[in-house]
Amino acid sequence: MRPQTPLLLLPGLMNDERVWNPIRPPPTTGRTVITAQTHSADSMAALAIAATAQMPAGRFAVAGFSLGGYVALEICPQADDRIAGIALLDTGARADAAEAKQNRLARAIGTEGFVRQQTAAMNRNDLREVLGDLHCPALVLCGREDQITPPALSEEMAQLLRGDVELVLVPESGHMSTLEQPAAVAEAFGRWLGKVDAQDEA
Repeated sequence: MRPQTPLLLLPGLMNDERVWNPIRPPPTTGRTVITAQTHSADSMAALAIAATAQMPAGRFAVAGFSLGGYVALEICPQADDRIAGIALLDTGARADAAEAKQNRLARAIGTEGFVRQQTAAMNRNDLREVLGDLHCPALVLCGREDQITPPALSEEMAQLLRGDVELVLVPESGHMSTLEQPAAVAEAFGRWLGKVDAQDEA
């Protein structure tokens, strides 16, 4: 059996591992799959450090959904040559604009974890430069009707990435693509993982 690269999954705002369940590789594949929390710290750097610490030694692939995509991009320069592949689902690489920060402040009530997530999101860096430094299989996927992180953000990231990049705009899907169109997302996700495994085997 082909060696399978460990996979780190990062949920979005107010999500947990269930957002990944429809496309998560089953245990029968033998792949090490770890879902890290994205509400345990109030900075992207701290979230990235905590998530990376959960991974086994060596190379791994990372996939981030929405806010989890911000964390995934923060992990890349930290983990550097350990990154075997990246998947960015319904997310973006730009920092929050002033208006977006004000909108987050207006909603930042409720659980402490939600507040930490909003604080981390508001204060995140613009990570578009990180994309140009990545040389690994990449999947950039977005619901075609996503109003929260519109397809234009995914198109921008796909253009900045180098190497084997697949851009997928999922029809009849808004922001929650893994839940709205799981079959289409799982198909693209599987193709990406196959490329990651093949590269690591070479």
